[in-house]
Amino acid sequence: MSSSAGQKRKAKSKSKSKAKKEARRLEKIREAERRDTIRQANWVDGDDTTPRNVLDTTGFLQGSPFRNYTKNNLSVHIGYASSSDLSDADLAVLYELTQTNMLEHYNHAAEVDPTDWSWNEKKKMEELRHPEARYLIARAAPSSLVSGTSKGDIVGFAHIRFELEGIYEVTYIYELQIAQMAQKHGLGKRIMQLIELVSVKLAMKWVMLTVFKGNDAAGNFYTKLKYELDEIDPSLCEENATDEPKPYSILSKCVDREEKKRLAAIKFLNNAVAEDERQEQAARAQKIMLATPTKGKSTQKKSSP
Repeated sequence: MSSSAGQKRKAKSKSKSKAKKEARRLEKIREAERRDTIRQANWVDGDDTTPRNVLDTTGFLQGSPFRNYTKNNLSVHIGYASSSDLSDADLAVLYELTQTNMLEHYNHAAEVDPTDWSWNEKKKMEELRHPEARYLIARAAPSSLVSGTSKGDIVGFAHIRFELEGIYEVTYIYELQIAQMAQKHGLGKRIMQLIELVSVKLAMKWVMLTVFKGNDAAGNFYTKLKYELDEIDPSLCEENATDEPKPYSILSKCVDREEKKRLAAIKFLNNAVAEDERQEQAARAQKIMLATPTKGKSTQKKSSP
């Protein structure tokens, strides 16, 4: 009897060990597939040397209506560039535009965390020159009548990278900057739409970004586009619960159809569980109320002295 029980335990242990090995094997395969997806998004044929033109190769060619944008007096053409494509003059414009729009927010963030957020020209230039940096650059078209713009002037840009965030393939937006004279014309929204469409074409699961908490205009802009706090936002991570609040938030938006279905199913189940718990609590409260005698209405007879 004991020998049989021991054999069963051994068989069960062996089965568990085999299942774990198979799970690790499958996860290694999925990890390799995810890394290959990122490599293919970044490089031509995944050779890690020739940056991929993420607009042309996803079907958004020069004449695409998504790349030519006109509203009010603003008319622009949105082009692609890798960091290696940028001239020194263009790089200087991107830097100056970022500094103009963001220096004040960096200064406020540095009051909370000067180590990470003090404005640093060298660090920002290295970020802009990163080999995996990809750019969508909006240049003024000849028909643009916005004051202060000339043909070919850079009036806005997005700096994006394709990365792995945990187990997900994501498009991370490092910068979205619109020149002051071109703001409030919907250009930022158009660039975001193009980023999301490209992300879908390249099999990314999420679009992510970081926004300063004090930058209310940017926060409201992303909220309207249905971006929400990501699960890795410092405020949602238990290990950061005792830390000083961070001066930024991490937002994200799911752009993958299957992942959206999975999230919807999880949300449905969570809501169903929450509703069941609510009904159980209400039933228990009702039961306790009915079992508690009402003061002044006891039917028990007093005993004679």
